[in-house]
Amino acid sequence: MAKMNDFMLLWGYPEEGFLKEHASDSNLIICEMRPGLWGLRYLSRKLKRSTLVSDNTLGFLFFKKMIKEVQLFYQDRDSFGYIFSPGSLTVIILAKRHNVPIRLLKGAAPLRSKNEDASALSFLGKSVTAKGVIPIIPETEFGDYKFLEGHL
Repeated sequence: MAKMNDFMLLWGYPEEGFLKEHASDSNLIICEMRPGLWGLRYLSRKLKRSTLVSDNTLGFLFFKKMIKEVQLFYQDRDSFGYIFSPGSLTVIILAKRHNVPIRLLKGAAPLRSKNEDASALSFLGKSVTAKGVIPIIPETEFGDYKFLEGHL
């Protein structure tokens, strides 16, 4: 059974070297990372001993103090801040709210797949919504240095 402060949460697109180094770690939490399901389709195959959770479980895991650190992978940075994968700002807010340290790491470019779910209209290629529903497609997110200040 998992205990308090047992897990390290990975969010974003880790580089291949990181994945090889941590391939047998059992204290990693990875998320589905909707809509593209990066965690489900890719990370879970590379990090076989990790724990896969749905994205909406994160708030509960932070609340229960099960996450000791966030490894947040950014796609790019400039003189203003960082470019992150969709959902990263929510992870940052949760970590800040629950006093969980964030470690920023340079990530890899996201892989694209022809089978990738483009929006919340589908899950693993199968439609999960009623016809006529219009989705908002998640875009990359920007976090300026001031927003991240004091928590890295």
